[in-house]
Amino acid sequence: MKIKGRLRRLQGEMAQSTSGQEWTFIDSQFLYVPVKLCRQLQKRAQSVGRDPALIFTFKTGYPFRPPMIYYYSTPVRNIYHSEELFAEDMTLISGTECLCCHSILCDNNWTWKYTIDDVIGEFKRITTLKVRVVERLFC
Repeated sequence: MKIKGRLRRLQGEMAQSTSGQEWTFIDSQFLYVPVKLCRQLQKRAQSVGRDPALIFTFKTGYPFRPPMIYYYSTPVRNIYHSEELFAEDMTLISGTECLCCHSILCDNNWTWKYTIDDVIGEFKRITTLKVRVVERLFC
């Protein structure tokens, strides 16, 4: 899909978005999307003077291939990975051993039907799960 087609699709998604967030296109290749996270993560982000946001980078082949997504400068796939210390509790809470493998961002799970809102929703769910696991460990 050429850049014009990609932009047209993303503009359509933005018009139908239910996230209530304002999206910003940067150089026709990047999309900046502010996100509202769970209370603990929202506070942490504000304490360091940052607004939580996802940066989408669209590879050749989007929407047939998933975009690369970053939270600040960290790839979202790295965030989805659970350290060994948290793995057992994460499996209990999420019902899956590998969040990355079950993510819609996995190449094997991605389909052109997924939207930016789907990705945002998954990111919020997974980060909330990770906060719960940390709370369980320290309680």
